[in-house]
Amino acid sequence: MNLAKDFFGEVLKLHYGQDLDEVLPQFAEEKDLAALTMREPADESELENLKKLGKVHPLGALLSAIAYLERTILKFGESVGITNRLSPSMPISGRYLEINGIELPEDLKERLDNTRRLRNMAAHGRAEPTRDDVATAISTIEELEVFLSKQDIESSKDKVFLARKRRGAEKPTYDNSRVLIPPDQWMHEVLKNFLMVEPSLGKKKFIIEVKEGKVLLSELPEMLPGDTKSFEYPFALNDRGDNISSESERIKLEIIRDCSSGTAPKSN
Repeated sequence: MNLAKDFFGEVLKLHYGQDLDEVLPQFAEEKDLAALTMREPADESELENLKKLGKVHPLGALLSAIAYLERTILKFGESVGITNRLSPSMPISGRYLEINGIELPEDLKERLDNTRRLRNMAAHGRAEPTRDDVATAISTIEELEVFLSKQDIESSKDKVFLARKRRGAEKPTYDNSRVLIPPDQWMHEVLKNFLMVEPSLGKKKFIIEVKEGKVLLSELPEMLPGDTKSFEYPFALNDRGDNISSESERIKLEIIRDCSSGTAPKSN
């Protein structure tokens, strides 16, 4: 977004003698301008700015707050020796700290998990965050900041070291029990094989794409010319990603239902 804004700013200035900040209000709504100007505040009042943004653009404020939360946890993690981003849990989850030896109060951990779930639902279009949701998320982040600021760095380094040592001892069992490829790639391979061998689908032909937690399926017409039927199946993984098999089985059943029940999806 920054690159695009700078590019158009230069074009307007060079070729038209116009200032982008003066032109934008003529074409954008107030709430979108607020999201643009406050999307990446850089000083210590960032959360205060996000509280204001939450009143006019809750989704933008929530996603920005989540980005702030991730930076906060990662910054603390670096200070105590947590350097592996390929953790079984994402940095926006309390579990990310706990598996590295930093125990959180139960109520704070629960609110962080609620914030993560809200973010996942909003990012997949399954929920629209409210002003109260944003206020609660920011309050949780502020509480986490206070908690982390009170941790003794040297003592925390020892906890992280011991947790890493413990995970290292468990690693062979862990590696043998996990599918160590990206979730989208795994889902694509499993469903592609399913489409090729599933008897109930007959001789139907499909094009499948999996990206960003969504399965995009196109059923090709039996004869050309003809309409292509398109389906979309979102899936969500838990912190460890060990529910991916159950998600693939659910999607298989939905594909069988959609391709044999006469459902009327959109046509291209």
